[in-house]
Amino acid sequence: MRFTNKDVICQITYAKLKGDVVLTAAYSHELPRYGLEAGLTNYAATYATGLLAARRHLQKLKLDTKYVGKEVATGEYWTYKKEDLEDGPNPFRANLDVGLVRTSTGARVFAALKGAVDGGLDVPHSETRFAGYKAGEAKGEEGKLNTETLRKYLFGGHVSDYMKKLQAKDPERYKRQFSVYIAKGIKPEDMQALYATVHKNIRADPSSKKKEPKKLEGKPKRFNRKKKSLAEFKARVQQKKEAHLKKN
Repeated sequence: MRFTNKDVICQITYAKLKGDVVLTAAYSHELPRYGLEAGLTNYAATYATGLLAARRHLQKLKLDTKYVGKEVATGEYWTYKKEDLEDGPNPFRANLDVGLVRTSTGARVFAALKGAVDGGLDVPHSETRFAGYKAGEAKGEEGKLNTETLRKYLFGGHVSDYMKKLQAKDPERYKRQFSVYIAKGIKPEDMQALYATVHKNIRADPSSKKKEPKKLEGKPKRFNRKKKSLAEFKARVQQKKEAHLKKN
Protein backbone atom coordinates (compact mmCIF):
# COMPACT_ATOMS: atom_id res chain seq x y z
CA MET A 1 0.00 0.00 0.00
CA ARG A 2 1.23 3.46 -0.92
CA PHE A 3 -0.38 6.89 -0.79
CA THR A 4 0.17 10.08 -2.74
CA ASN A 5 -1.61 13.41 -2.41
CA LYS A 6 -4.09 12.46 -5.12
CA ASP A 7 -3.99 8.67 -5.36
CA VAL A 8 -4.12 5.40 -3.45
CA ILE A 9 -1.94 2.60 -4.83
CA CYS A 10 -2.60 -1.03 -3.97
CA GLN A 11 -0.29 -3.66 -5.47
CA ILE A 12 0.17 -7.40 -4.98
CA THR A 13 3.85 -8.19 -5.48
CA TYR A 14 6.48 -10.81 -4.81
CA ALA A 15 10.25 -10.42 -4.60
CA LYS A 16 12.94 -11.80 -6.91
CA LEU A 17 16.69 -11.22 -6.90
CA LYS A 18 16.43 -8.78 -9.80
CA GLY A 19 13.60 -6.83 -8.11
CA ASP A 20 9.92 -6.90 -7.17
CA VAL A 21 7.37 -8.33 -9.58
CA VAL A 22 3.88 -6.79 -9.59
CA LEU A 23 1.14 -9.38 -10.09
CA THR A 24 -1.84 -7.04 -9.78
CA ALA A 25 -2.29 -3.33 -9.23
CA ALA A 26 -5.30 -1.14 -8.47
CA TYR A 27 -5.48 2.62 -8.10
CA SER A 28 -8.07 4.94 -6.65
CA HIS A 29 -7.98 7.04 -9.83
CA GLU A 30 -9.77 4.08 -11.45
CA LEU A 31 -12.79 4.50 -9.16
CA PRO A 32 -14.62 7.07 -11.36
CA ARG A 33 -15.12 4.17 -13.77
CA TYR A 34 -17.13 2.46 -11.00
CA GLY A 35 -19.17 5.52 -10.07
CA LEU A 36 -17.02 7.37 -7.52
CA GLU A 37 -15.97 10.74 -8.93
CA ALA A 38 -14.93 12.64 -5.77
CA GLY A 39 -13.02 11.95 -2.56
CA LEU A 40 -10.62 9.43 -4.11
CA THR A 41 -8.20 9.32 -1.15
CA ASN A 42 -10.46 9.09 1.89
CA TYR A 43 -11.09 6.03 4.10
CA ALA A 44 -14.02 4.72 2.06
CA ALA A 45 -12.19 5.16 -1.26
CA THR A 46 -9.15 3.35 0.16
CA TYR A 47 -11.39 0.43 1.14
CA ALA A 48 -12.82 0.36 -2.38
CA THR A 49 -9.29 0.33 -3.85
CA GLY A 50 -8.34 -2.66 -1.68
CA LEU A 51 -11.54 -4.40 -2.73
CA LEU A 52 -10.75 -3.72 -6.39
CA ALA A 53 -7.22 -5.12 -6.04
CA ALA A 54 -8.50 -8.31 -4.39
CA ARG A 55 -11.27 -8.98 -6.89
CA ARG A 56 -9.00 -8.22 -9.84
CA HIS A 57 -6.28 -10.52 -8.55
CA LEU A 58 -8.64 -13.42 -7.84
CA GLN A 59 -10.19 -12.98 -11.28
CA LYS A 60 -6.73 -13.38 -12.84
CA LEU A 61 -6.19 -16.58 -10.85
CA LYS A 62 -9.73 -17.79 -11.67
CA LEU A 63 -10.54 -17.96 -7.97
CA ASP A 64 -13.07 -15.12 -7.92
CA THR A 65 -16.09 -17.44 -7.94
CA LYS A 66 -14.66 -19.69 -5.22
CA TYR A 67 -13.56 -16.93 -2.86
CA VAL A 68 -16.09 -14.12 -2.93
CA GLY A 69 -15.27 -12.71 0.51
CA LYS A 70 -17.93 -10.45 2.04
CA GLU A 71 -20.34 -9.51 -0.72
CA VAL A 72 -21.81 -6.77 1.48
CA ALA A 73 -19.53 -4.71 3.74
CA THR A 74 -20.79 -5.12 7.30
CA GLY A 75 -17.75 -3.93 9.25
CA GLU A 76 -17.45 -7.28 11.00
CA TYR A 77 -14.05 -8.81 11.66
CA TRP A 78 -13.56 -12.10 9.85
CA THR A 79 -10.94 -14.24 8.08
CA TYR A 80 -10.99 -17.49 6.14
CA LYS A 81 -10.74 -20.54 8.40
CA LYS A 82 -9.54 -24.01 7.46
CA GLU A 83 -12.78 -25.62 8.53
CA ASP A 84 -14.72 -23.28 6.22
CA LEU A 85 -12.79 -24.29 3.09
CA GLU A 86 -13.97 -26.87 0.61
CA ASP A 87 -11.80 -29.09 -1.57
CA GLY A 88 -9.58 -27.21 -3.97
CA PRO A 89 -6.94 -24.48 -3.79
CA ASN A 90 -6.39 -22.57 -0.59
CA PRO A 91 -7.25 -18.85 -0.49
CA PHE A 92 -4.52 -16.57 -1.82
CA ARG A 93 -2.45 -15.30 1.10
CA ALA A 94 -0.79 -11.89 1.11
CA ASN A 95 1.00 -9.86 3.77
CA LEU A 96 0.40 -6.15 4.24
CA ASP A 97 3.32 -3.83 3.45
CA VAL A 98 2.57 -0.38 4.90
CA GLY A 99 5.82 1.30 3.89
CA LEU A 100 6.40 4.49 5.92
CA VAL A 101 2.74 4.98 6.85
CA ARG A 102 2.01 5.32 10.56
CA THR A 103 0.05 2.30 11.79
CA SER A 104 -2.19 4.12 14.24
CA THR A 105 -5.76 3.02 14.92
CA GLY A 106 -8.05 4.25 12.18
CA ALA A 107 -5.27 4.74 9.59
CA ARG A 108 -6.41 4.49 5.97
CA VAL A 109 -3.91 1.72 5.20
CA PHE A 110 -6.05 -0.66 7.25
CA ALA A 111 -9.10 0.31 5.21
CA ALA A 112 -7.29 -1.11 2.18
CA LEU A 113 -6.51 -4.25 4.17
CA LYS A 114 -10.19 -4.58 5.09
CA GLY A 115 -11.14 -4.15 1.44
CA ALA A 116 -8.69 -6.84 0.37
CA VAL A 117 -9.98 -9.27 3.01
CA ASP A 118 -13.62 -8.55 2.17
CA GLY A 119 -12.64 -9.04 -1.46
CA GLY A 120 -11.54 -12.63 -0.81
CA LEU A 121 -7.82 -12.50 0.04
CA ASP A 122 -6.31 -14.13 3.11
CA VAL A 123 -4.33 -11.38 4.87
CA PRO A 124 -3.15 -12.03 8.46
CA HIS A 125 -4.43 -9.22 10.69
CA SER A 126 -6.36 -8.36 13.82
CA GLU A 127 -9.19 -5.92 14.45
CA THR A 128 -7.20 -3.59 16.69
CA ARG A 129 -6.33 -0.99 14.04
CA PHE A 130 -9.68 -0.57 12.30
CA ALA A 131 -11.69 2.61 12.71
CA GLY A 132 -14.15 1.99 15.53
CA TYR A 133 -11.85 -0.13 17.69
CA LYS A 134 -11.69 0.96 21.33
CA ALA A 135 -9.03 -0.40 23.66
CA GLY A 136 -9.96 -1.62 27.12
CA GLU A 137 -9.96 1.08 29.80
CA ALA A 138 -8.51 -1.06 32.59
CA LYS A 139 -5.18 -2.82 32.40
CA GLY A 140 -5.59 -6.28 30.91
CA GLU A 141 -9.12 -5.51 29.71
CA GLU A 142 -9.77 -6.52 26.12
CA GLY A 143 -10.79 -3.93 23.58
CA LYS A 144 -13.79 -4.13 21.29
CA LEU A 145 -14.48 -3.27 17.66
CA ASN A 146 -17.61 -1.22 17.04
CA THR A 147 -18.73 -2.71 13.74
CA GLU A 148 -21.33 0.01 13.17
CA THR A 149 -18.63 2.69 13.35
CA LEU A 150 -16.37 0.80 10.96
CA ARG A 151 -19.24 0.21 8.53
CA LYS A 152 -20.04 3.93 8.67
CA TYR A 153 -16.48 4.74 7.62
CA LEU A 154 -16.51 2.15 4.83
CA PHE A 155 -19.58 3.83 3.33
CA GLY A 156 -18.33 7.41 3.74
CA GLY A 157 -20.62 8.20 6.67
CA HIS A 158 -17.94 10.28 8.41
CA VAL A 159 -17.62 12.44 5.27
CA SER A 160 -21.38 12.79 5.11
CA ASP A 161 -21.54 13.95 8.75
CA TYR A 162 -18.82 16.53 8.19
CA MET A 163 -20.53 17.81 5.03
CA LYS A 164 -23.79 18.32 6.91
CA LYS A 165 -22.01 20.02 9.82
CA LEU A 166 -20.09 22.38 7.56
CA GLN A 167 -23.13 23.05 5.40
CA ALA A 168 -25.02 24.33 8.45
CA LYS A 169 -22.12 26.10 10.16
CA ASP A 170 -20.20 27.70 7.26
CA PRO A 171 -21.91 27.45 3.83
CA GLU A 172 -19.15 29.38 2.05
CA ARG A 173 -16.44 27.07 3.33
CA TYR A 174 -18.62 24.09 2.45
CA LYS A 175 -18.85 25.31 -1.14
CA ARG A 176 -15.07 25.72 -1.35
CA GLN A 177 -14.08 22.49 0.37
CA PHE A 178 -16.66 20.26 -1.35
CA SER A 179 -16.77 22.02 -4.70
CA VAL A 180 -16.05 18.77 -6.58
CA TYR A 181 -18.88 16.97 -4.75
CA ILE A 182 -21.25 19.83 -5.56
CA ALA A 183 -20.18 19.87 -9.22
CA LYS A 184 -20.82 16.12 -9.46
CA GLY A 185 -24.19 16.44 -7.73
CA ILE A 186 -23.15 14.36 -4.69
CA LYS A 187 -25.15 15.25 -1.57
CA PRO A 188 -24.38 14.17 2.04
CA GLU A 189 -27.39 11.89 2.13
CA ASP A 190 -26.25 10.10 -1.05
CA MET A 191 -23.04 8.67 0.42
CA GLN A 192 -24.17 5.21 1.55
CA ALA A 193 -26.03 4.44 -1.68
CA LEU A 194 -23.10 5.78 -3.72
CA TYR A 195 -20.49 3.54 -2.10
CA ALA A 196 -22.83 0.54 -2.17
CA THR A 197 -23.09 1.04 -5.94
CA VAL A 198 -19.30 1.37 -6.25
CA HIS A 199 -18.75 -1.92 -4.38
CA LYS A 200 -21.35 -3.65 -6.57
CA ASN A 201 -19.78 -2.33 -9.77
CA ILE A 202 -16.30 -3.43 -8.70
CA ARG A 203 -17.50 -6.96 -8.11
CA ALA A 204 -19.31 -6.98 -11.44
CA ASP A 205 -16.18 -6.15 -13.47
CA PRO A 206 -12.86 -5.71 -11.63
CA SER A 207 -10.72 -6.19 -14.75
CA SER A 208 -8.35 -3.41 -15.75
CA LYS A 209 -8.91 -1.38 -18.90
CA LYS A 210 -6.10 -0.18 -21.15
CA LYS A 211 -6.06 3.49 -21.99
CA GLU A 212 -6.30 4.36 -25.66
CA PRO A 213 -3.41 6.55 -26.85
CA LYS A 214 -4.34 10.16 -27.40
CA LYS A 215 -4.54 11.30 -30.99
CA LEU A 216 -2.62 14.49 -31.75
CA GLU A 217 -4.74 17.04 -33.52
CA GLY A 218 -3.67 20.05 -35.51
CA LYS A 219 -0.05 21.04 -36.09
CA PRO A 220 2.47 18.37 -34.98
CA LYS A 221 4.57 19.24 -31.95
CA ARG A 222 8.33 19.67 -32.16
CA PHE A 223 9.07 16.15 -30.94
CA ASN A 224 6.97 14.80 -33.80
CA ARG A 225 8.80 16.69 -36.56
CA LYS A 226 10.45 14.75 -39.30
CA LYS A 227 14.21 14.67 -38.79
CA LYS A 228 16.15 16.61 -41.47
CA SER A 229 18.97 15.03 -43.42
CA LEU A 230 22.47 16.56 -43.32
CA ALA A 231 22.00 18.11 -46.78
CA GLU A 232 18.68 19.66 -45.75
CA PHE A 233 20.22 21.00 -42.55
CA LYS A 234 23.13 22.65 -44.42
CA ALA A 235 20.73 24.14 -46.98
CA ARG A 236 18.64 25.61 -44.16
CA VAL A 237 21.75 27.15 -42.54
CA GLN A 238 22.82 28.66 -45.86
CA GLN A 239 19.33 30.07 -46.38
CA LYS A 240 19.42 31.77 -42.98
CA LYS A 241 22.90 33.23 -43.72
CA GLU A 242 21.75 34.69 -47.01
CA ALA A 243 18.63 36.16 -45.41
CA HIS A 244 20.75 37.76 -42.68
CA LEU A 245 23.23 39.28 -45.18
CA LYS A 246 20.45 40.59 -47.37
CA LYS A 247 18.81 42.23 -44.35
CA ASN A 248 22.04 44.01 -43.35
